[in-house]
Amino acid sequence: MWIATSNGINLYDGINIQTYRLENTETKNPVLVYRISINDSGNVYAATNTGLFVLMKGENHFKRICPNINFAEWVLAHKDKIYIGNRQGIFCMNERNTSKLLNIDKKNLETNNSVRCILADPQGNIWFTTRYHLNRYTPSTGKIKRIPVGIFASYGKTRVAAFASVTVNV
Repeated sequence: MWIATSNGINLYDGINIQTYRLENTETKNPVLVYRISINDSGNVYAATNTGLFVLMKGENHFKRICPNINFAEWVLAHKDKIYIGNRQGIFCMNERNTSKLLNIDKKNLETNNSVRCILADPQGNIWFTTRYHLNRYTPSTGKIKRIPVGIFASYGKTRVAAFASVTVNV
């Protein structure tokens, strides 16, 4: 069982706990781990307050990857892609390189594109939340469908925080 903490990552094997400290080379502040995701190859990805880290299968320490992403709130390892969410939007990478494959246009969406939750459904679609929308990205077409979930109330629009699972009935 992998456990994200405010001071690194712990692996509990049912008997012992192994602690992995993530190094912040820019400052001495602790690295806060928000989310962990494991891909099909067994590599462990960690979204942190200082960016994205990976523990490659068979290695014994996490290393920072994707220097252009300096804050990651969510990570999803799905098939051969890694999806990273933060306050600038959603990024997609494979294990060799990073690119802003999913470019959310701020002019067409809300002013706050913060992506804090990303999940995949059984059909391979990637679902993610932004401030007032649930979004579905279809990798085969490259299209994003926005589903408004914010409703107006006396105190303003309801904001989307996260969702727990994706089940699609076909």
